[in-house]
Amino acid sequence: MADGTVIKPDIDDGFTVSEAKFCSGGFAAEVIDTDGIFTGFGFFDETGKHFGGTDDRGVLDDDHLLDLPVLYTDEQSSVYSAKGQKLVDVPPGSLSRVGDTLLVNEAKSREFPEWRHYQLPGGGAEGPVCDFPMHRLFGYHGTALVFEVTNRNAGLPATWTPASGSGSCPPR
Repeated sequence: MADGTVIKPDIDDGFTVSEAKFCSGGFAAEVIDTDGIFTGFGFFDETGKHFGGTDDRGVLDDDHLLDLPVLYTDEQSSVYSAKGQKLVDVPPGSLSRVGDTLLVNEAKSREFPEWRHYQLPGGGAEGPVCDFPMHRLFGYHGTALVFEVTNRNAGLPATWTPASGSGSCPPR
C-alpha cells in the first residue's frame, strides 16, 4: 500500500497473487495456483481479506482512471466493484470518469453517444444520459467539462459544458 504496509492476501495455501491493481476499498489481482497456472482474479479489501473472485479472462486496468477494478479484453471492458461484484460490461472505449462520476456509453457509438452517469464509489445512483463528445474531452475542473473544438474556423480552442452535478444534462 502507499503507506508501506505489507499485505498478505487471504488465499489458499500454495496459491499466489500477481499483478495487483489497487483501488478505493482494496485491490484486485491475478490468482496463480500451485502449478503456476492462472486461475482467475481475486478481489481483496485493504487488509487482504478475500471478498471473492471471477474466472473471467482479461487484463486488469492499469491507468487507475476509474478507481475500480476493470478487466479488459478485445471485445469488452468489465467493471467490478471493489468487492468483486460485476457492475457492467461495455465495449472498449465506452468508459470515462469525471471526478466522482463514472460515465458509460450505453449506445456503444462514438458518433451518437448516450453517456449514463453513475456516482462513485461503488457505481450506484444512476443518473441522466447525456450526449457528450467524450472522444474530444481535454479534461475537467470541478463540474465543467472542457472539449476540443474541431471546427478550426470557430476561433475557439475549446468549449466547456457543466457536468451532471445538477442531476441533469446541459441543453444542446
